[in-house]
Amino acid sequence: MRSIQLSTLALMLSLALPAAALGGAGTGLSFAQVTLDLAGHFSMAQSTPVGGRPRLMGATADKLAVLEVVGDLDDLTSATLAVAAPKDAPAALARNSGLLLAFARNATFHWPGSTKWVLAALKRTRETGKTVIVVRHGNLVTVRAEPALGLILISVKHR
Repeated sequence: MRSIQLSTLALMLSLALPAAALGGAGTGLSFAQVTLDLAGHFSMAQSTPVGGRPRLMGATADKLAVLEVVGDLDDLTSATLAVAAPKDAPAALARNSGLLLAFARNATFHWPGSTKWVLAALKRTRETGKTVIVVRHGNLVTVRAEPALGLILISVKHR
């Protein structure tokens, strides 16, 4: 299996959400909402604060998926999931696909039609390599693929 290092996923997270881009208000999403059906897959720990806000990061045991949440646990400023899409590891690919869809559902639960949008955005970003962005309910939702690295990111942050 091709190895994706945790540091590569962490780098992708830092590119997805630069500290200066974080607004003052939260997303309206809690840690519990964002991690519904995900918590058992990630070992979460305190990390370096972002823009003065608390930050938790976690990874799956195989380090092929990384979850980052920033802000107050009752009203997160941002949440990002980065997953590897290893074609040579079908079990990890299936699990990471499920994690990605669960995260997307959790982060956009208040938005009718969000699942269809996320699936279309995933297809578009994988085909074009371009970031797909939408603003809904004051939150910026970003989907980005790095096909050469076999990585996919989805993030939500307060606009």
